[in-house]
Amino acid sequence: MEIKTFGELIDWTRQLHAHLAQCLAHCANQHEEERAQMLLNYLSLHEGEMQRVIAGFEDNASDSVLHTYVYDYLSHQPIRSHRTCDAPYATLARISHSTSASTAPRPPCY
Repeated sequence: MEIKTFGELIDWTRQLHAHLAQCLAHCANQHEEERAQMLLNYLSLHEGEMQRVIAGFEDNASDSVLHTYVYDYLSHQPIRSHRTCDAPYATLARISHSTSASTAPRPPCY
């Protein structure tokens, strides 16, 4: 896909986040471990929110801005369904957490 305008770049980005949200949700349903399912569902919701925010850019931007040419040196490949979501998310490895007395607990991330 050749990106020529800001509108096309924003649309491509929106599609990417929508696709990733769909992939993560799909793989969450296939995962055996509950914690991995919760993580994948959380990430899916976050990507869905990113897609919604980016769609807002498209809705609120003026036509002159959306039709402005952009000079981008990165290639933007077409988004292909399930190309990136076959197995990696559905087969997340179990992460083991080793704890020791010398390890201080980390504060939560906000």
